[in-house]
Amino acid sequence: MSKSPACLIIPFFDEKKKMAWMRPKRFPVYFKYFIDSYSRNVTTKLKIFTNVSCREFIDKYQHSSIEFHQISLKKMFGLIKDKLGVSGYDYDQYRAYKICDYKPTFGHVFSEYLEGFDYWGYIDPDVIVGDLDSFLNTDNLVGYDVISGGRNNFTGYMSLFRNVKAMRFLYQESPDHARVINSSSNFRFDENGGKRGIVAMEQVIRNNNISIKYLNCAHNDFGKIRDLVDNSDREWVYDWVDGKLTDRLTGEEIAMLHLMKSKANPNFTFQKFRDGSNFSISQTGLCYK
Repeated sequence: MSKSPACLIIPFFDEKKKMAWMRPKRFPVYFKYFIDSYSRNVTTKLKIFTNVSCREFIDKYQHSSIEFHQISLKKMFGLIKDKLGVSGYDYDQYRAYKICDYKPTFGHVFSEYLEGFDYWGYIDPDVIVGDLDSFLNTDNLVGYDVISGGRNNFTGYMSLFRNVKAMRFLYQESPDHARVINSSSNFRFDENGGKRGIVAMEQVIRNNNISIKYLNCAHNDFGKIRDLVDNSDREWVYDWVDGKLTDRLTGEEIAMLHLMKSKANPNFTFQKFRDGSNFSISQTGLCYK
């Protein structure tokens, strides 16, 4: 077994509004809850590339599985350009959200940071993480080239690929990859493409008969939860206790809860952060026990 079977990457960049130039760059309110829940995992590494000052997190989590790398948004796009051979970059036209389209290329773009890992992937910070190490242990991954956080679909908020050349360059199997890579527009290439009229990664995986494992995760959308069994919406409460995330109504353990749109709902509140404390998450928000 590899010492570190998987490594996830987060590129997070705070783009200040024109009238907010005096305030420092910062992480969103939910970031502390994400990073603290993730820190309980040991073998599933996390590398964060950001333009936000993260000294407090570096000091706090220096002995954990989490690494922080300071980089400007311009330098990040420069790295992508150099690795992928992107032409005609006009940095003034590129927004941080465009990086979502480049997620399937991370195995190539960040190859130097991913040496020695069995799998590479990406994750968004708007999630509460459970015992990801258990869900991603080597025995559970045997025979799979792709692991995704969707129930029956490939997701952009969290996915992993086997760290082999074919998977690092799988994005090139899309006939539209050059168009996506060389455009400042967002195509949802890391998911299903929406209505953009492209062959996105979900279809690439299907067309190439890639073996994919779907993790037991939950997805929250404006106060409703998508049921893992019958795909219907239902009420929900999840408990995060000592690094494990459990559905209170069913008793089922899940790998993570994706907050999706609820995090922006004014009726969804985050109780003041408490380091390492157990908490619950429901339609009304996150509160400590």
